[in-house]
Amino acid sequence: MNEPRKQDPLSDRRAAAELRVRAALDALERAQSLIEIAAQSLSSVEGLYPEHQRLGRVRDQVHRTWQVVRQRVEIERKRGRLLLDHEPDAHELWSAR
Repeated sequence: MNEPRKQDPLSDRRAAAELRVRAALDALERAQSLIEIAAQSLSSVEGLYPEHQRLGRVRDQVHRTWQVVRQRVEIERKRGRLLLDHEPDAHELWSAR
C-alpha cells in the first residue's frame, strides 16, 4: 500500500511567505508606477516642477526599497529561512496549494 507522503512541517509557512512576498513586491511595483504617473502629470504644470522632482525622488526611494526587499528575499530563500513567523491564515493555505 502507498503510505501518504509526509509533508514538510514548514512547507505551509514557506508557501504563505512566498505569497506575501509576491504581494509586497507587486504592491511596490504598482506604487512606483503610480508615483511616476503623478510626477509626469505635474512635470508640465507651471509652478509645480519642484513637486515633480520630489515625486521622482520618492519613486527612486520606493524602487530602492523594492530592490532591497527582493535581494533580502533571495538571501532568506537560499538559506531556507523564508518563512512566516506563525502558522498561515486559512486563506493562505488554500491559495498556496
